[in-house]
Amino acid sequence: MSTRPADGQPASAQHSTVARTDDLPLVPVPVDARGAQLAERDGLRRLAAAFPLWARDFLSTSWQHLLEPALPRLPEHLHHGTRTPIVLLPGVYQTWVPLSPIAEALNRRGHPIYWFPDLGHNLLPLPESADIVQRGIARERLPEVYLVGHSKGGILGKYLLSHASTALPGVQLRGMTAFSAPFHGSRYSRYMLSPWLRGFQPGRPPISDLDDDTAVNALIISVYGVFDPQIPEGSWLPGARANIPLPVYGHMRILRDTQAVAIAAHLTSQVLGDGHRIGGCANQDPRIQGDVE
Repeated sequence: MSTRPADGQPASAQHSTVARTDDLPLVPVPVDARGAQLAERDGLRRLAAAFPLWARDFLSTSWQHLLEPALPRLPEHLHHGTRTPIVLLPGVYQTWVPLSPIAEALNRRGHPIYWFPDLGHNLLPLPESADIVQRGIARERLPEVYLVGHSKGGILGKYLLSHASTALPGVQLRGMTAFSAPFHGSRYSRYMLSPWLRGFQPGRPPISDLDDDTAVNALIISVYGVFDPQIPEGSWLPGARANIPLPVYGHMRILRDTQAVAIAAHLTSQVLGDGHRIGGCANQDPRIQGDVE
């Protein structure tokens, strides 16, 4: 694979361990005129322009929170499967329910699905949340796992990958597929009243610590929309196993976007395929111009 960086932007790592992606439906996704306009605005003007998209994004999943029990149980059928177990890591204020489309898609491919209710609505600091995941994996006696996270769940997943040798001794952590993860934080977090959301400020721990740890990026597939009203910094990850920008507007809607779910399930299942692991991936961010060979 080769990429030609644009505007001095360093190309992503060109060698990572991943099943071949030659036959995957991955094509560069252009940012349309509306997205480009939004990307050029900043401050309150950008927030105002993004508000209709944000509202539609919020409403697309808020009904789930109203209908679901406080801590809904995973359906029994999701526990069945013979391939690598999948552990779900939802975002702040979420349970596994918003991740149900990708969970169902991966379960149909033979992966048993796990979510640990002790995570609650993912409001704990990363070390405490990681400890809950560690205990859950040990309780289920899972020799290997693959993580699927959304938003803060993606940050928790990278934390687990970064601390795998101590947090998950004896467990093979195969990697993670993350949706709309604020790997570089969000400038809007400083305005949040919630201490859990203020923890996503760029350049400050824990975001800065994880941002500096690029060694595990090659284990991560990052899936995100071309415009995310909650993460102006974006979810592009240098050196990732794959960066997958899709024509989706919103932070939550991508979880129910059929193309996003299909591509994420296909890539994840291929990465966890039977044995053959070779270099080559598609890192397709709007900031990188080039061909995948």
